[in-house]
Amino acid sequence: TELLSRTLERKRVLQDRLLCAMLPESALQRMLSGVLAHDENPETTIFFSDVVNFTSWSSRRPAREVVNMINALCGRFDDASHEFGIEKVK
Repeated sequence: TELLSRTLERKRVLQDRLLCAMLPESALQRMLSGVLAHDENPETTIFFSDVVNFTSWSSRRPAREVVNMINALCGRFDDASHEFGIEKVK
């Protein structure tokens, strides 16, 4: 369990670093304290995406097919972001 604890702590630190790079300090502090952070910035949109039923779909496909689908999907997001001048953060 010590190894698991250290692994989880490393993942938490990496997650916190990513959040620090993406969010304003005031929003991050509120979020980490459990308060819903909903600052407004008319120049910013945050888009989260999910592939519905991905786990069940991918479990029935060869790995190469799954990778090809993800690459194609990411490529479409890349194309759209270039077309509209959007800066992406993955």
